[in-house]
Amino acid sequence: MVDSTSNRYTLQKFSETFLGYGDKESAKIWFIGIEEGKEFQKLEDLKTEAENFQISKEGESYHSPIYDVMTKIWEGLKCDDKQVSKAELFKKGNPVIQSNIYPLGKHSIYSWEKNYSEWFGFENEKEYYDWIESEVINKRFEIINNFKKENDNLLIICFGKAEWKHYIQCFDLENNFYLGFNDDFRIYKEQKIILTPFFNAGRGMNNKNIGILVEKIKELKLNPF
Repeated sequence: MVDSTSNRYTLQKFSETFLGYGDKESAKIWFIGIEEGKEFQKLEDLKTEAENFQISKEGESYHSPIYDVMTKIWEGLKCDDKQVSKAELFKKGNPVIQSNIYPLGKHSIYSWEKNYSEWFGFENEKEYYDWIESEVINKRFEIINNFKKENDNLLIICFGKAEWKHYIQCFDLENNFYLGFNDDFRIYKEQKIILTPFFNAGRGMNNKNIGILVEKIKELKLNPF
């Protein structure tokens, strides 16, 4: 019989330890999204991956348009002529790391994985998000914010306009001055935090807007390279 109470505790501990992917020692850009776009296949993954930031293994590749946008921003900001590839993301020595607001991966914020119901006893995504809000989110935000304070050289780019309220809450930005442009971007210069639309090829993060964002970062002297 599945012990959903014990498994929820495991998930809670996972959310307090595992922040994301990449080499935090070489990081310059920290991307923060909503949640990983694929589900965990085994409950054991919540235990074995709980190690702050996990460096991706050689040979791992990333096919989502999200990583195309990350790579274009990185390429636009770096200060040398070396060609870059999204296959290099999150590897040892790479300047890009990524976290997510929510600890579990799903195909979309509106989907729900059957195995998550079996493991944790949540009937649907609403029950899961309600539990996260009441039991997990404040502690997770505290850990994310503490990592920022310990690594204040990082440029932080939070993507997904639907979750701007959570990014603002996480980094205590509510009463801070920001520069806005295109109605879809906010730059908190003092905190070195940028809020953007979701990373896809649509209107929000097309090549034109990626180029504008890169130039704004350089203009405001926020380039970490």
